[in-house]
Amino acid sequence: MFLSDYQDGAIITGVINDNFSAEVEQTKLANELRKEGFDNVFPLRSVMPLYPFDRRKFARVETISHQVEDYMEYFFVNKPLFRYLEIETVNRCNGECGFCPVNVFQKQRKYHKMSKELFKSIINQLAILDYRSNIALFSNNEPFIDERLGEFVQYARQNLPHAKLFLISNGTLITLDKFKSIIHNIDWIGIDNYLTEQMPTNIKQCVDYCLEQGISHKISYFQISKDAQRASRAGNSPNSKVLYTTELKCGLPFIDMVIRPDGKVSLCCNDALGDNTLGDLTEQTLTEVWYGEKFQNYRKSLQRGRYYVDSCRYCNFMDEHELWQNGIILYKDRDMNFPERIFPKGFFPVETKCFIMGCGDAALKFASYLTKEGVNCEGFIENEYCCAENVGIYDGLTIEEAKQRFETDLGIYIVDPGYYEDDFLYLVANGLSNIKFVFLTEHDF
Repeated sequence: MFLSDYQDGAIITGVINDNFSAEVEQTKLANELRKEGFDNVFPLRSVMPLYPFDRRKFARVETISHQVEDYMEYFFVNKPLFRYLEIETVNRCNGECGFCPVNVFQKQRKYHKMSKELFKSIINQLAILDYRSNIALFSNNEPFIDERLGEFVQYARQNLPHAKLFLISNGTLITLDKFKSIIHNIDWIGIDNYLTEQMPTNIKQCVDYCLEQGISHKISYFQISKDAQRASRAGNSPNSKVLYTTELKCGLPFIDMVIRPDGKVSLCCNDALGDNTLGDLTEQTLTEVWYGEKFQNYRKSLQRGRYYVDSCRYCNFMDEHELWQNGIILYKDRDMNFPERIFPKGFFPVETKCFIMGCGDAALKFASYLTKEGVNCEGFIENEYCCAENVGIYDGLTIEEAKQRFETDLGIYIVDPGYYEDDFLYLVANGLSNIKFVFLTEHDF
C-alpha cells in the first residue's frame, strides 16, 4: 500500500497486514526505494501509528464512505436544512485534554461571549422554521462556563418544543443547583470525566437526582483519559497529528452548522479554531448562510475529497454523525417517525428491492416501519445461526439465495451490525455495496 504527500513529493510507504511484521516489511521496502534513487522515503509507522489491521473496520469504513456519498448527492438535489446546530455561547474551556486544540495550554482564541440578542435571534429563526432536529448548546467549549446557560436552555425549550436539546460537559463546574436548572428542559447531557478514576461527588449527585426523578435516560457518564489520542481535529489536535489524507468522505458540512459566539459560522465542529468562516449571523439569516455560496463551494470541494479543502486535508475524523441513524441512540425520540430518523423523507429509493439482515425482534420491528413507509421489504436474510421461524410471514433466505434472486439493485439493512460482521464482509465481497446499518436500542420498542 502506498500513500503519497503530493505537497512535498515525499513517498510514504507502509504495508498493512494482520500482524506486527508490517514494520519490518515497511523498513525493507523503504530501503529498496532509496536504492532506486528516492531519497525522501520513510515508513508510514513513523508518522501514523498503526494497530494490527482490522479487516472488519476497514470494510465498515468503506461502507460509511458510500453512505456519505449517497447523502451528498441527496443534498444537492433536495437541499435539506441542517440536522445538527451547535451554538457556542462562550469560546472558552477549562479542560486540559491533550487531544483538544482549545485546551487551557494551547493558544486561546480571541475571547467572545455571545450576546443575548444574538442567541434569541437564532432561536427565533429556528422557531419560524419549525425546527425539530438537534441543537447542541455548546461546541468547542465548556458550556457551564457561561453563567447564563440555564436561561438560554429555558428560552430554547420554550420556543422550540420539538427540538432535541443536548449538552456535553467535562463536569468540573456542575453543581446540583445548576444541573436542576437545565435538566428538565433538555433531552440529554453527556458528562465526560477526564481527571479522576472515580465518579466525582458533584456528578454522582446529578445521577442520583435523575434516578429519583425517573429521568435517568437523560444523563450519560463517561470516563476518558485526558491524554487519549483521538481524531486529528482538522489537523489541529496537539497529540494526534497526521501527515496523510484519508480517502473516507466526510459529510459534516452537509448536516452540521456550528455558530461561534460572535455569530460567525465555522466549517464544522472540527474547525475548533474557527479557521474558516462561512457566514455571519449578525448580518445574515441562518438559511442565507446554510445555502450560501461559501458553504456550497466547500461542499462541492468535499464531494471530490478531503484533499481539496485545506482544513480537511489532514483531518481523519470518521463521520458517523448519525447520517442514517439521525439520533436513534442518543436522543431516544420515540415520537419522531422511525424511518425519518434513519433517512430524510424520500432518501431511500422505494423502488429498490430491500432485504433485512437479521430475523429477531429488532428486525421484525424495523420491517414494520419500512412497510408503513411504502419501502418494498422483500424479506429477511439469515445466517446459519438464525432460526427461520423467527421471521413470521416472510421467507428467510440465505445470503447466497438472496444474491441469486436479485443480482442488481439490492438494498440491505443490517439491523445488528455487531452480530452480522462476518456476513457483512461476505456481502461486500460479493459485490453488494448498498448496505445500510441500523442501530436499535430498547427505547425503540
